Amino acid sequence: MGLFADIYGENTLQKSRIAVISDHLLGTLVDAVNRVDTEVKLIGLTSTQEKEGVTTVTHLIANALCTSTYFRSLVVDAGLHNPAMHRVENIPEAPGLSDVILSKELRWKEAIKSKKEPVCYVLPAGKSVESLVDFFMHPRVYDFLKDLRSAFNFVLFDLPPVGTYPEILPFISELDAVLFVVRAHYTRVRAAQVAVDRLKRGGVLILGGILNRKRYYIPETLYKMF
Repeated sequence: MGLFADIYGENTLQKSRIAVISDHLLGTLVDAVNRVDTEVKLIGLTSTQEKEGVTTVTHLIANALCTSTYFRSLVVDAGLHNPAMHRVENIPEAPGLSDVILSKELRWKEAIKSKKEPVCYVLPAGKSVESLVDFFMHPRVYDFLKDLRSAFNFVLFDLPPVGTYPEILPFISELDAVLFVVRAHYTRVRAAQVAVDRLKRGGVLILGGILNRKRYYIPETLYKMF
């Protein structure tokens, strides 16, 4: 698995840097998608464990997609174990993904929230579920994915960490590809490798890895000189 992108510095989320980082992530995403032979529309973002920055990275890529007139995109908060995207986007948590799948009446078009019409939308997590396994194996999940594939150019799924919740692997394998987020100086290399191997054994296409919160112990500008 190659390095897809490197998000560095202690102040990654300062407003002056958000646009630059978002554009960098989107550019490298598009390049990675163009390098593979299969169509890639449904992209999951996952990690080894909690607190690696999956929601933040998903949000940054989504922000860049919203500025593009070429792509119609959707962000899906599939982190039903610990939903966070609704707080980042400042939208209600429900109705959302769980309500769309478990309700026969609610359609996904009625649950999505607009970031920038008509090109950029968010689907929050929805109400809590008792079992991730039962939810992600629900028969309506696959029809839902089929609908999204035909409606959007890119759909980003903010997923639970596969290292902690291996039971979501069957769902991840239904997506087109995955970006693997690693928080620098936080996740053990061996644990990350086990999680990546688990994805590979499940037949998941890994576009690359995103190294989050990398620290520079000498001024960053000196690194860029060499």
